[in-house]
Amino acid sequence: MQNNGKIENNAKDNMNYGILHLFASFLIIIAALAWDIINLPAQNSDSYANLKILTGITLVSRVGIPLFVMLRGAYLLDPENNISDSDIFKRHIPRLVFVFLSWSLFYALLEQKFFAGLMAHGPFGFWNLLDLDRLLESTVLGQPHFWYWYTLLGLYLVTPLLRVFIKNASKAQINYFTFLCVAVTVIVVLNDGDFQNYTLNRIISMSNIFLPLGFLGYYLLGYTIKKAVKGKAIAVTLLLVSIVVFYYSLIWTMEWNSIGTRAPVNLSLLNYLSPVIYIFGITIFVIAGEMRIIRLKDYKNEILSDLSKYTVTLYMIYPLVIQFCITANVISAAQKWQTLLLNSLIVFIVALILAIVIALPYRGIKKWLGNS
Repeated sequence: MQNNGKIENNAKDNMNYGILHLFASFLIIIAALAWDIINLPAQNSDSYANLKILTGITLVSRVGIPLFVMLRGAYLLDPENNISDSDIFKRHIPRLVFVFLSWSLFYALLEQKFFAGLMAHGPFGFWNLLDLDRLLESTVLGQPHFWYWYTLLGLYLVTPLLRVFIKNASKAQINYFTFLCVAVTVIVVLNDGDFQNYTLNRIISMSNIFLPLGFLGYYLLGYTIKKAVKGKAIAVTLLLVSIVVFYYSLIWTMEWNSIGTRAPVNLSLLNYLSPVIYIFGITIFVIAGEMRIIRLKDYKNEILSDLSKYTVTLYMIYPLVIQFCITANVISAAQKWQTLLLNSLIVFIVALILAIVIALPYRGIKKWLGNS
């Protein structure tokens, strides 16, 4: 009976976190489409009212990437999951590097119009036209949204140490370390964006404590929330807190960027490491863990779980899909929040379908090798 309960909980977690992967991907697309718009100061009352709504949507959507990090932490840091140091260094990190370099090389070739030149000059003639130094640099650095892969690599490198710590530390010690990581990043972000306190800035600079932490707070939160934070009462309380935080964060952000404000605008509360995004991330993660309202049949659970596996490819290609949709006039300029959400949904669906199509050959070969 106990084992059956554990299996049912694991199945529920897989479904809930599968939905969360897809939801986080959708939020990332919303944030990407809205970012350029909310970085333009309002010049009149109409644009200010519209900008306020778009900023509010973006406040919530900025939690997409932190949710991805929390999901990785919930899985990789859990001692109950049979993950060895060898798995980290021989499976997870090589896969991460392979995906990064493959897509980075693709974008680097696309940047130099390689594929168009290949059709015009043939498979041998066009290679001489490539700027190889630029190609190497672009491949190593990747696209702007590839920063997330460098963040993941850093987290993966410290995962073996974190797993030993979590396995042997007390609950209080784990919570303290998680709090420390979150608190340090929040203090640094708020001081850098809002307070600009010279003395605090000097202390932070001299301590050098910020550099090793970064997204480690989200990584640890994924595990600690999954293990320790349970119950509908907590989920409801966090939701109410998030609503209050959202209200005042939006008011403060708009006050900092009143009508006629010159660029650059102050969007420090939308920073990934701001307390606002932490609160939203924690709330959504807890609600996802407690979600009982969706009751689906087994085959539908499998579909959702299977679709979530394509979110990696979706993340790699979504800027390309946005560019394609704009060029093909599939989406229009998102000056209103309704248009922004519609555009985001279109890009999400197109990117998900394309991610599935791209993965078909790989999954077919993998299945064939497994059967042979």
